[in-house]
Amino acid sequence: MNNLREMIENAIRRAGKKQADITETGVVGSAQAANRKMKTSVWSVDELVTVANWLGCKVLFQFQDGEQREIKAIFEKKLRGKKETKNEIGEAMERDDKNDSR
Repeated sequence: MNNLREMIENAIRRAGKKQADITETGVVGSAQAANRKMKTSVWSVDELVTVANWLGCKVLFQFQDGEQREIKAIFEKKLRGKKETKNEIGEAMERDDKNDSR
């Protein structure tokens, strides 16, 4: 499994879902749009994290020393009607960093 499309397809199968079900996440509005996303493999970070979380997966960086840092979605919060400014997002990321260093 070398590319993003294969990884997402595998995660969809493992989760017992169908590609068209991606519409449940709010990332795309139709089965056709989900198909286009999968074919082009063009995802924003928020879209990818949202879909990964929906599939029970995480998106993370793994550093050479073995440390792993999860990338968290802001997109999901927007779907729930919460609007955030860049400052609020930055503050949330700083809180995460402080909590991780404890």
